[in-house]
Amino acid sequence: MKVLGDKSKLNIIKLLNKSEMYGTEIAEKLNLTTATVSHHMSQLSVVGLVTLDRSDTKVYYKLNKKRLKEVVLYLKNEFNLSGC
Repeated sequence: MKVLGDKSKLNIIKLLNKSEMYGTEIAEKLNLTTATVSHHMSQLSVVGLVTLDRSDTKVYYKLNKKRLKEVVLYLKNEFNLSGC
């Protein structure tokens, strides 16, 4: 849950919900450094919210929508948010 408490990580998740992207592309869209994006991606990857695919010199990131749904379901059940 700590990972989702960071606004930059949530913005990354929003971007990746639309399409997969590579690190520099994410950095440019969110006005972050590539090092910052790499740091966030590492954390999002550890909790299973993003996956990566290496292609030549680029690393493409993709949102793991199944895992995100699991997290949302957990939050709904844990906090009795059935109407959301």
